[in-house]
Amino acid sequence: SKVERLRYDMANRRLSWELPVVTPRQHPIAGVEIAWRVDASLPWTVQTTVLVDQPQELLFEDVPVGEMFYRAVVIDAVGARGTDAVISATGAYDPPGAVTNFIAVDE
Repeated sequence: SKVERLRYDMANRRLSWELPVVTPRQHPIAGVEIAWRVDASLPWTVQTTVLVDQPQELLFEDVPVGEMFYRAVVIDAVGARGTDAVISATGAYDPPGAVTNFIAVDE
């Protein structure tokens, strides 16, 4: 089943980014909202907002194989949202293992 596949084929993925430079015409940055989705046609699921005083990274644990889409949006101190930054990453299946008990017998 799909649930079993997800349970066995997961890995971790770390996202990281750099904050933009704030100009005199902008409010200070409050944080970066991180969202994800498994298909470009689906709505975004907000994972968290990483505050400006925290390390600018987020670890996604138990990510299934296949393509995932991630969005980062800078949010300023008054709640204004910046332009979406979107990336995708694809986790591949591991190659199959080697055969075992591989022998040759003369007959």
